[in-house]
This record gives sequence, structure tokens and C-alpha cells, in this order.
Amino acid sequence: MVEDEVIEQQNGFLHGGKKKDKSETERVSSIQLNAWDPQTPYMTEIKEAKNKYEAYLALKKTYAATPSFYLDVANYFVKQGDKKLGLRILSNIAEMKVQNHELIRILAHRLEQLEYYDLAIAIYEEVVKIRSEEPQSFRDLSLCLAADKQYQKGLDIIYKAIKKTMGQPFPR
Repeated sequence: MVEDEVIEQQNGFLHGGKKKDKSETERVSSIQLNAWDPQTPYMTEIKEAKNKYEAYLALKKTYAATPSFYLDVANYFVKQGDKKLGLRILSNIAEMKVQNHELIRILAHRLEQLEYYDLAIAIYEEVVKIRSEEPQSFRDLSLCLAADKQYQKGLDIIYKAIKKTMGQPFPR
């Protein structure tokens, strides 16, 4: 979310959007969300470096096993307008060969945000294989398919999840 965006509550529902100039009589409750800025030593070093990519490569040796490093740095380069470099940096997480479904899901969400739907779908499919007992896995895949305009396939996936979980308690 960008600095000039807010979440407003109207009639008990939350709505996001651009800040609006409102008179006092039209005001509603709102919360301003500032853009995430990880204040980590590695991000400070990259931001201050003359050649930011070279700084990333040097720091990668130290933070190679730290997924948040790749997420933060990729996000930084995307915000600087280099979406392809952001993707290249994110791909390091996939190469880590972790079986942590939460981390894999975060990677898929990030790829989906960047509109790399084909990659996100492939990763969500892996999450479904790893965590097929969780309806969330099917939901994430279904929503990504819908975002990629694969509506019927998305509906089929969510229908499969509903049928599978009917009468079964959710995992804890």
C-alpha cells in the first residue's frame, strides 16, 4: 500500500482506497498504512550503495539462508522499478528447496502480487500437494487462477476443496 492510501470503515465494513479530502461532516474512521520499510542492516547497506545490485550480491553471501533477506531486497528492487530483477532475487527462495509450506506460500503470494501468475500457480500447486488437508491451500490456488482469468479451473479447484472438507473438522 502506498502512503496516500487509507482503509476506511463505513457501516461496519473496511474499504481501501486513495485519501480523499473530506469535510468534517463526511469524515469516517480511517487508518493510514505506511509502506513497509524493513530497517535492517542489509537494506541500509543496499540503499546507501552506489551499485545496489553489487551490494546485494556481496550481502547474499552472508544472508544466503535467510528468506526474509530475499523478500526485502526483491521488494526494494521492484519499488525501484526493476520487476525482473525482483523476480530473479525472489527465485532464490525457490532454490532453497525448503519444505516449509508457509514460506512457499509467501513466495507464491509475492509472485501473484507481481502478476507472475504462471509461476505463482505452479507454486500454489506444490502447496496443495504438501498441505492438501488445509482448505487455504486450495483457496489460494483458486484465487490465483481467477486472477489469471482461468475462472473455470479456479472454480473446479475450490469445488474440490469444498467436497473434500465437507463434514471434516479443519486442521488445528
